[in-house]
Amino acid sequence: MKFLIPLILFGFFFGCSKQRPTSLAADTTIISIFSDTEIDDLSRILDFFESQICEIEGVDNVTSIVCYPSFFNRMKASMELGEFKTGISFDEQKELYSRIKPSSFNMIWRFSWKIQSTHNSKDTLKSIIWNYDGKYIDFLKEFSKDNDVVKNYFETYELVGDISPSMIAKLIAYHDIYNINDIRMRLLIAIHYLTLNDDIKRKEKIEISI
Repeated sequence: MKFLIPLILFGFFFGCSKQRPTSLAADTTIISIFSDTEIDDLSRILDFFESQICEIEGVDNVTSIVCYPSFFNRMKASMELGEFKTGISFDEQKELYSRIKPSSFNMIWRFSWKIQSTHNSKDTLKSIIWNYDGKYIDFLKEFSKDNDVVKNYFETYELVGDISPSMIAKLIAYHDIYNINDIRMRLLIAIHYLTLNDDIKRKEKIEISI
């Protein structure tokens, strides 16, 4: 009974939509792009993200969908303060990487580098970005064909070549138009925030040879 009100509110915010599969392994878009092993790893990634946000928001993970509105509202409040705090443990996120195959990691991400400037120095830091030649980009492209919200998200990425500030801001400000009933959308949100969490919290200095 205690979950009845959150579920009703969730239905109010996200509206009704046609029934979609409740697992990645049953979704036609997912299985048309990824192998069974890759889908298992994507499920680990999504399960990790949802368990993290449910723990952060203090919601019993009976149904992970009810954790999203609270998470988005907290992220919106954080951004209004000029911060970006997901609350996701980076140590546990790195442990997640060790539980998926390197090939699965590489179908989503690759490592690059960035310059971080302070008042008296510049450091070159290891940075994570999406692998443009990986299957995750193929997934976004396919998903964008039947979802206008994802189409705008993906086209912005293609224009910029990275997760842009507008993509970050729009996902937070207009989260109520992202259909969380669609497991593909939940995968997009999970990888979006895990990518940003890694990029913000990873502080590995590297040397660049020119």
